[in-house]
Amino acid sequence: MIRLRVSALALLLIVGVVACSPRLTLQEPIMQPTADMDAEVILARFDQRWQPAEALRALARVTVTSAQGRYSTRQTFLWHRPALLRLDTLGLFGQLVMSLIADAVQVSVYYPAEGIVFQGPATAATLARVMGLPLEVEEVAPLLMGYIRPSPAQQVAVPYLQVDASLHLLRFVNAEGALIQDAWVDPDQLLPKRVVRYTQHSVPTVDIAYGDFRLLTDTFPAPFALTIWLPQVETEIRIQFLSVDLNPTLPPTVFHLSPPEGVQVHPLP
Repeated sequence: MIRLRVSALALLLIVGVVACSPRLTLQEPIMQPTADMDAEVILARFDQRWQPAEALRALARVTVTSAQGRYSTRQTFLWHRPALLRLDTLGLFGQLVMSLIADAVQVSVYYPAEGIVFQGPATAATLARVMGLPLEVEEVAPLLMGYIRPSPAQQVAVPYLQVDASLHLLRFVNAEGALIQDAWVDPDQLLPKRVVRYTQHSVPTVDIAYGDFRLLTDTFPAPFALTIWLPQVETEIRIQFLSVDLNPTLPPTVFHLSPPEGVQVHPLP
């Protein structure tokens, strides 16, 4: 199960940008902040950027470092709004090593060489057990693409804005006042620099640092480099993006897994 956990964890952490896309600089501002900037104004800009994204096809190199060692692989990623996800691990010669397919109901992990499929409910608890990320399926692509607004399921109250080390710090709490998420945003271009997601007891579970932003379109910046720390499993993931196709046509069949005859199907532990 160590292999299942490490491989699936690497697969999850893929989002894409075009390798030849223009890099953002301070001379190419996405938005100049005003004196009356507040949390909702910042979030409205993130909403505007994210809204056009309906589908994604990407390729990336992912390196995972944990107590079990260091694991590097090439990954492909297919995503369609709101909660269709397919992640494939490729071997040295491009052969399929593992596939993870998920929707809002079920997660399936397929090992073709072993002829084994693991299946389980698509809940944050399931993804936490398998991948280390306590996220719902529909949260994966938005958060890793740098969209900082938590999903409606988080039941966030009105966020509030602070200044931390010259960055805008947006703090998201629930109706009971418990901290759900912190997001640090560059005040010049309103790009995400870091996001920390917390448990109900304000314990950090996912810590993401974003960098090397490039434009997929004139108004759609995406991080080319991610460093992700998962404190509960003491695992670091570094991602280098190679290519992306934003809003490609993805047939529904690519998000459906029909195990070949003879493949063993087991419940996810």
